Formats: sequence, structure tokens, C-alpha cells
Amino acid sequence: MNQPENIDSFYKADWITFGIRKRLHLSPLAATILWYLLYNTILLIAAIYDDIVFSRGNRIGLLNDWGWWIITLGWSAGIYIFLWFPDGIKNTIVSLLQNKVVGSSSLYPGRDEKEVLDIYIRDFYRSYSNRFWYILAFVITIPIMPSVVQSQREFVMWHTANAFSFWIVMFLYMLIFFIGITVIFRTIVVSIWFNKLFRDFDVDVKPLHPDQAGGLASLSRFSMTIVYAIVLTAITLVMGDISEALIKSKSYIDVVRQPHILVSYLYYGGAASLAFFAPLFVAHIAMKKAKNGFIAKISDQFDVEIDRIPPLLAQDNVSLKESLSKLEELQQLHAIALKFPVWPYNAGYLARFFGAILSPLFISLISVAIEQFFR
Repeated sequence: MNQPENIDSFYKADWITFGIRKRLHLSPLAATILWYLLYNTILLIAAIYDDIVFSRGNRIGLLNDWGWWIITLGWSAGIYIFLWFPDGIKNTIVSLLQNKVVGSSSLYPGRDEKEVLDIYIRDFYRSYSNRFWYILAFVITIPIMPSVVQSQREFVMWHTANAFSFWIVMFLYMLIFFIGITVIFRTIVVSIWFNKLFRDFDVDVKPLHPDQAGGLASLSRFSMTIVYAIVLTAITLVMGDISEALIKSKSYIDVVRQPHILVSYLYYGGAASLAFFAPLFVAHIAMKKAKNGFIAKISDQFDVEIDRIPPLLAQDNVSLKESLSKLEELQQLHAIALKFPVWPYNAGYLARFFGAILSPLFISLISVAIEQFFR
């Protein structure tokens, strides 16, 4: 099946993505780096103006606040995913088509495969770009901000030295909450529509495909990119907790024990797991169905050959040998079929997932161990 003509429509889902990706021709990484440098440059200029670039007195300077620079890397991960989504969707669908995994659909009788796929992409895009997700993200973000503003006022730092820096930082908090929530909604939408692709279209799993995932490894690449962004965000939040402990002269364990921190750890584990497995689940069902269907055909043929054996026992040995040879071949084929993959990832992707998702926990445990050692 050829690449659908409207596969690039996802770049038009919002003016930010369209402007940065299509007008300025920036990659997600380049745009994220420029954004990171831009807002920190503005804050650096403000800090220079207020003479708070470096710590003075009991007020921590911008360049001495290493927690800020690390935390904002986590924010940048969310922005990167926001800008990367059109690439991820396009590359995943195109890869599945190139590997000839996705076939025809019976949803629209009388229409050719390309037309049906274009309809799927069109409906997918409408759901993905629905303005309701932005409104809902904004509605969720607004009630969060008063508590953030109040908590940030308690820090004796560079961004509380003047109103300009403070409200720039608050704007960045609001923006990252808004983008982060939007990314969550879009991840859910994309997972639903990827699953719909495997429900509504014929799926031809390639057991011997080089990707060792039945030709569906592109789904794992999509999921792992989101997981990496979540993990980076979690690592930066751990570093932020360490920074808070140092700034407030508190025990790191006491910081981590705060209810909202514990909840964030639980949320992180759930979000990372859902981000990885949700887009893959229906593909798993399709792969398992294809495997079991093939094994069932082998089993049926085996039963046919078995039924032919008794009458041959009283006849010549040539026919009997042929039937026994066929049974042996079917048994060998059955053993091969049992090894067919049923998840659209290989061992490498699974190792990357667990290695990535556990890394923030390891950093946190190391911090606790160091604190206990030097106590």
C-alpha cells in the first residue's frame, strides 16, 4: 500500500508545530534547544540587570541554581514530544505500510485500500487536532497555578528578587503544565487510533522480519521515544528534589516523603508503563491472533494426516512413510510457529524500557545512600 497523501496533515494540528516545523523547517531537537536557550537568555539578562547572576547574601543566584537548569531540561522533553508527534505518527504508519503489515479494511465496501486509509488518516487527524484538548488542558492548568505561585514565593532565590523574573518563571510553569497535559491527551488519542488501525484493518504479521517484532518494531520506537521523554522529566524532578533539600537545608528523605512527591513517583511509573504498552496492546492481540490462527491450521492438517494413518497400516510402506514424513514436517512447522513473536517489540526494546524507567529510582536511592553515609 502506498503512503497516504494526507499523512503530513498532523503538522497542521496547531500553529506552533506548523510554524516551527513547516515554516521555519526546524527539527524537534533544534527547536527545543533554541527554546531552552531563548527563555534562559531572557532570565539571564534580567538577573544581570538585578545583579543576581551569582549568589549574594542568602539569595541564590541564577548560575548557582543548578536545579533550575536541570529541571528545565525536563520541561524541554515535553516540548520536544509536542513538536515530534507529527514525525512519530507519520514514521510509524509509513513503516507499517512499507513492511506490508497493514492490509485492506472491510469498513468501507467497494472502496480501494488507499481511499480507506486516507479516510482513517483524516478521522485520526480530526481527533488529534480537536481544540477541545487545548481547552481542557487550559482548564486543568489554571487551578494548579495559585499553589505553584505561593510555593515559589517561599524561595529566597534569583527569580523572587524582582517581579519580572518571577512572572516569567510562572509563565513558564503554566506553559509547561499546559503542554504537558496536552501531550498526555495526545498520547491517549494516538494510542486509541493506532489500536483502531489494528482493529479495523487486516494485519499480516511478518514472523521472520529482521526487526524481530513481526515487522511492527516502529510501534516500539514510537512508544520508547515518549518513555525517554517521561524518564528525562522524572530524572530532572529527582534532581529538583535534591536541589530543594539543599536550598531549604532539609533531608532529601523528608522532601521525598511529601505527599505530592510520592504521588508523582506513582504517577510516573503508571504514565511510563501506559506510554509504552498502550500503543502496543491491540497490535499484541492481532499478532497473537495471527499466530494462533496459523497454529490452528497446522493442527487441523495434522489431524487430517493422523486420520489417514490407520488404513495405511495394512497397505504398502511407501504411503505410510509419506504420511509419517508429513506428520514430522507438520510437527517441525508447529515448533517454529510457537516461536512467532506476539508483541511488537524485541528483547532489546524491552531491556531499554526497564533500564530507562528504573533510572530515576536508582538516582533517588543513590541520593538517599549518600545522605545516610555522610550523616
